[in-house]
Amino acid sequence: MNTILFILLGLGIGIFFLFKFLRNVQPTSNEVAEDLKELKAKLKDLKGGFVAWTDEISTNEIDQILTKDNARSGNGIFLSSAGDPIFAYAYKNYIGPGKNAVIYILSLEQEYIFRITNKGTEVTINGQKQGLIRENGIFYNLKNDEVAKIERLGASNTNKLYIGDEEVAKIALPDAIAHKALNVTKIDLSPLEEKTVRMMTVYELVSALEEAEG
Repeated sequence: MNTILFILLGLGIGIFFLFKFLRNVQPTSNEVAEDLKELKAKLKDLKGGFVAWTDEISTNEIDQILTKDNARSGNGIFLSSAGDPIFAYAYKNYIGPGKNAVIYILSLEQEYIFRITNKGTEVTINGQKQGLIRENGIFYNLKNDEVAKIERLGASNTNKLYIGDEEVAKIALPDAIAHKALNVTKIDLSPLEEKTVRMMTVYELVSALEEAEG
């Protein structure tokens, strides 16, 4: 009898860890939603503690905490050059082939969710879906119209952001020599352009960290 109980117990433990492993390889939409709740919980105490958006974002994030089990996760804060918190992030990077991650970002006025898969990155801002960032750096809205594109310059770790054919900003990634992460090169951005610049900036900065640690 004891032998049978030990066998059943061993099978139960094995099945538990198998399901846990599979969740971190190919999570269902419900499992991703649960993971997103956990990411939000990590940042909830920071809500309301940010300064208004400024392009004076430092390339150095602080308080980054990394954990590693069957998936790698992390969270941290990006500051202004003056040392004030501008936005915080938390992410979970699932193991397995291809791209599979979820990023949650919180600022004073915006809540961003980036769901990264092989088809691209689905963007949600304040609960509203915005479109998809393809792997080639082009952002398409829900009508599949091209809105913006990132020209990734690997050698300098500074990417250029275009809206239409016009360069509107440069984004220096965390490994770049530059101390300032965002340099807006267009004068008088429209509200839609400003929203796009902010969204693409936080995505490029945090996804660079997620890819480096994933």
